Amino acid sequence: MMKTGKIKLISFVMLFSLLFCSCAPKEEIPELLEPAGTIPMFRPVERVDMGICKVMKGTVCGKEYCHFYEKSIPIKSINVEVGQYVNEGEVLAEADTDAVKKQISELNSQLNLMNKENEINKKIEELDLKNLEQQKLVAEYEKNMGRGSEDSVKSAQNSIDMAVENSEFNQLMYDFNKRQITETVNELNKVVEEGILKAKKSGYVTYVKDLRNGMQCSANENVVIVTDTEDLYIAGSQDIRTYQYRKYAVKNAFIKGKQVPITEYDYTDSEVAFSKAQNLSPVIRFVPVEGEDVELTIGEFVIMQFFFNDGMDRLVVGSDSILTDDQGKFVYVKCEDGSLEKRYFEEGITAAHYSEVLSGLSEGELVMYTTESNPPEMKDEYTVELGKYKFETESKGVKYVEKSTFSYLSPDSGEVVEIYVNGDDEVKKGDPLLKIAVDPERGKLVSVENQIKDENRDFEAYENDYKDQYKNIHDAINEMTGQANQFRADLDAVKKALAATSPSDASYMGLASQKSQLEDAINVLENGAPFQDGIAGLKIQLEKIDLEREIRSMQHDAQIKSLNNLLAETRKENDASGFKTVYADRDGVISKVIVLEGQKVQASDKLIESAFYFDDVVKLSGKTKLPYGYDLDVKVKDEVYDGYVIAGNLNVYPYIFTENGKVKYTTPVMDAHSYYVRISGDSFFNYNFTDLTTTYEDFSVNDVLIVPGDYVYEEITFDKQNKYNYVWVKRGDEVFKKYIQTGEDYEVGSKLVQIIVNGLSEGDVLVK
Repeated sequence: MMKTGKIKLISFVMLFSLLFCSCAPKEEIPELLEPAGTIPMFRPVERVDMGICKVMKGTVCGKEYCHFYEKSIPIKSINVEVGQYVNEGEVLAEADTDAVKKQISELNSQLNLMNKENEINKKIEELDLKNLEQQKLVAEYEKNMGRGSEDSVKSAQNSIDMAVENSEFNQLMYDFNKRQITETVNELNKVVEEGILKAKKSGYVTYVKDLRNGMQCSANENVVIVTDTEDLYIAGSQDIRTYQYRKYAVKNAFIKGKQVPITEYDYTDSEVAFSKAQNLSPVIRFVPVEGEDVELTIGEFVIMQFFFNDGMDRLVVGSDSILTDDQGKFVYVKCEDGSLEKRYFEEGITAAHYSEVLSGLSEGELVMYTTESNPPEMKDEYTVELGKYKFETESKGVKYVEKSTFSYLSPDSGEVVEIYVNGDDEVKKGDPLLKIAVDPERGKLVSVENQIKDENRDFEAYENDYKDQYKNIHDAINEMTGQANQFRADLDAVKKALAATSPSDASYMGLASQKSQLEDAINVLENGAPFQDGIAGLKIQLEKIDLEREIRSMQHDAQIKSLNNLLAETRKENDASGFKTVYADRDGVISKVIVLEGQKVQASDKLIESAFYFDDVVKLSGKTKLPYGYDLDVKVKDEVYDGYVIAGNLNVYPYIFTENGKVKYTTPVMDAHSYYVRISGDSFFNYNFTDLTTTYEDFSVNDVLIVPGDYVYEEITFDKQNKYNYVWVKRGDEVFKKYIQTGEDYEVGSKLVQIIVNGLSEGDVLVK
């Protein structure tokens, strides 16, 4: 290798000799300006994609069709498995409509009771209002008699206004609750009618709900997802909120060795608005620009690039070649005889390390530049080519994947006394699994019976209180009515005496006073006065407690009916021996017995897990999210097996879609870094999976420009704020420095081989 100092000396000698020669002898010899660097070299004027591109990793996915229920519901059965191909309209799952019908019946009973209660409550509110109006009349009477004030009248009116307002609010709440229950009943009726989930599109099953934690399905929870492998798009590694490149001028994807223009596969305005309102961020998606002759392959990774300005395929000269004087910008062009020509040129856009050439220079001309980078030793060459980039990872421990799962829960509180099965046992529907001794003090049967007793006791106490209250009010009415009748008789006698007495008589004034007192006493008895209920108010109270009793009686009847239904169901499970046996309600394989003999359990505790397993599918985990359809080699020791991902959660984001004109969403369904892989090769399944170490491609991309990492160099700016990658390109007899971009932005791993996303072309020769 030639030492750097010697190279510099030769370079300066060459510069000095250039002062006396030129390829344009008739022109004045140009004055050479001293370059900023120390080593002058030459690179060709060429066409490049200008600028620093932003890079994103993408994966080719099929359109996902989510199958779910819009209300929480128990699942009766799921009829498909992951990896299975289904045709549009094929039955995927069925809901337990018997349980739904029961729920509908209970809601209708609740609605019927609520309607009756509302009718009676309206009557009670009318009585309350009538009573308040009566109190206002009393307040006005007391004011007119000089015993009350205007404030008392206003207070009575305020009470009336508040009662009217409360009545209106109660009606609004009733209307709201009625509407809610009615809508729920309508939706559940729809579930009964459409309790069968059918495939919305033909495709492969890429998710099935795990039933090991119970058969209940939440509202909008995915039961089955079918992926249409004919309708493909590129899923990015960002969501619609973090995506920053929508306004970038150039968007490309490297697909099968070709740079293909892409565009966003946009969500509808309604879907975007919905996602913002729900604080959701679905994945950003792309498709090739319409008219592009390119075929996507499901499961493949692709590299996408985004340029802010459209500087694609422009004729450029390096920024480190450009000098400036009072006439403009110029470069030194190398002539065929080795001399230099000072050449002015018209500059277009500038970006990164390049300036566009609009005129003055031609493609292929050699232009001088300077660099402080050490020239290559020229000991090796590498021709840039399309290849496969892959990053491998190790995984310890392999698990079989369940085709289907199910769990048996404890029907009651008690103690496990016998277990009839073990792990890996095959069972048929109806086989006994285990027996529980039910604690009679805590058993469900006793609990329901006690609830019935408590309700009957409470209602009986209410009835006794009602009778006592009714009797007291009724007796008070009779007593006050008797007094009022006596006062009326006395009043009639006084009126007769007054009619026979002349106003001039001495007794007239006494009789008049007596008449006034009797009339006042009768009014107090009939209508009431401050701190005292009158006959009219007591009659209202009597009517009100009758209405309240009617409501309480209806509630009691409804509660007893519900509890008796529950009691009948509970007795079906209880053989009256103090034991309950759990039976298999389907064929399967016992995957796990969770409880031990002698163990105390509570109602709904998980007892046993049952499952069916794939013969050729295993579960692997890695750093990268692998999509459905991804091909990978799985290595075990010296053996290599073909693997194919049949289920993976590429979408760590929610699914947003529109069905029947309504925007809907479901949540992600699998661990983002776990995936099911179908393995070809029987010998793979002879290994002990517990301690097995596998090596496989956690990320790979086909038909991209790849370069060995030791041909790529790094340059850091003087202020240490930026760093750039470059290579040495050999073209003919010239070797020149060229800036490139690699795929390290998205952290694909190994630096032994680099993906080149900008700066090189297939066939370029590199040296080091």
